[in-house]
Amino acid sequence: MHRLNLCWLLVPVLAVVVLEDGSSWDVPRAVARVAVPAADDCTGRPDFTPCEVVTSPDFSRDICIAGRCVSPGTCGDSSCNVSGPHFRLPDTNRRSCFGQTEGRIPCPGTPGEPSCGSTPYCGQDAQYGWDTSHLPSERFTRSRGVPNEPLVEDNVTGLVWQGCTAGQGGPDCVGQATAMSWSAALDYCDSLEWGGESDWYLPDEFELQSIMDFERTSPAIDPGSFPNTPADRWWDDWYWSSSSHDVFPDQAWTVHSASADVFGEDKAGEGYVRCARSSQLGALVRFEREEGATGQVLVADSVTGLDWQGCAAGLSGGDCSEGEAAIYDWSASLAYCEDLSWGGATDWRLPNVIELRSIVDNRRSDPAVDVQAFPNTPYSRLDWPHGRFWSSTPRGYRNFGLYVGFLDGNAHFYKMEEERHVRCVRGEGRAAPEPTPQEPTATATSAASATSTPTRPSTPTPTYSQPSTSTPTPTATATPGAEEQPSLYVPMLVKLLVW
Repeated sequence: MHRLNLCWLLVPVLAVVVLEDGSSWDVPRAVARVAVPAADDCTGRPDFTPCEVVTSPDFSRDICIAGRCVSPGTCGDSSCNVSGPHFRLPDTNRRSCFGQTEGRIPCPGTPGEPSCGSTPYCGQDAQYGWDTSHLPSERFTRSRGVPNEPLVEDNVTGLVWQGCTAGQGGPDCVGQATAMSWSAALDYCDSLEWGGESDWYLPDEFELQSIMDFERTSPAIDPGSFPNTPADRWWDDWYWSSSSHDVFPDQAWTVHSASADVFGEDKAGEGYVRCARSSQLGALVRFEREEGATGQVLVADSVTGLDWQGCAAGLSGGDCSEGEAAIYDWSASLAYCEDLSWGGATDWRLPNVIELRSIVDNRRSDPAVDVQAFPNTPYSRLDWPHGRFWSSTPRGYRNFGLYVGFLDGNAHFYKMEEERHVRCVRGEGRAAPEPTPQEPTATATSAASATSTPTRPSTPTPTYSQPSTSTPTPTATATPGAEEQPSLYVPMLVKLLVW
């Protein structure tokens, strides 16, 4: 479907959410459509600016990524993947603390204070972020503007979601969810009309991971906002993203609905689909690298607002070539970041799993990160721990913590006593910028450059029976002990052979 030289841009309108304590915050709501010229030349334009390119198949969503107009999913490999998140990062909803051998524990110490580094398990996910000052019910708004076609708006990220998995419908999302191949999933979202809207697309894995609930498993998602989400099969229930795997082009990135793990799966396999809408732009240049102290580089992320330790723990220097990359168990990783003085700052912490995976560059591998912004990132396929970095997010059963692998970008969990690499972060993040598209110039710098100063500026038909009018019954709860313990080792060994 070739379009006229005109494309539609959803203009975000700020809405004020008033909290119970009288405070408020602004969230973008995509409610207004205006016509804008298509950006045939993406030079000098921020990532995610609408543009126009003819592809086969030709989908409606064309966006600028790193100075090129691409249609995510159409090229069949990682070259048309998105460049990363383009929205304010949400918190994980991990609201309880864990020890390496003790299981669930009262959250220890005072995060951010000097004593935290010497207090075992202080500084973990539940002690930082949006979740510490907001109720879970404040996160999503579920609406039913069109009968049987609910919408879910994320009050933090501004993303809008299809309220039911493909194949389901009604207030409670009744009916059989439809599993389909990756190409069918792309087609489904491109042609979807749902909730009175038609500008749906298959989300990338950054967007998919953003709605996962790390306080739950089976499903690892809020069952009140996303009822009846298929998650019975720990290793085999996943949702497709639009992103192709860089190492294995026959795989696409997926997010598993039972665990919230991020893995590549064969495109010929069958996964579930939940479509998304968004109007937000990214950045013209995302990362700015600055040497805050001798040999101690800081990396500012203009999209998320986070500041990163420019070198992995144990490394230093302008190109992170000095020293030897260190590895720590999970508890020691928390302490390392709490005690860290780097680049003139002392308010460092271990990032949660959503923050940590936000710096993955899924358009490359070995390592799967912007090597200009984060040089010499450990990733070796031969030397343990293969580029795996600890996050501050505990999995919540047994003694598992979540990590991100920068060999290729997967996110998974393993025993807290295992040693992993560490990269610390500071800041609570902020809303993604909404830059005005710039006219192309000969000297404009693309988003791929990390050293310049950043400018912030045939489809399955859903079928379902008559829905009930009752309130959805959660299929999982966030109460202590609610998280399931999967049968891990045999299927995990099979899946991890390639990682």
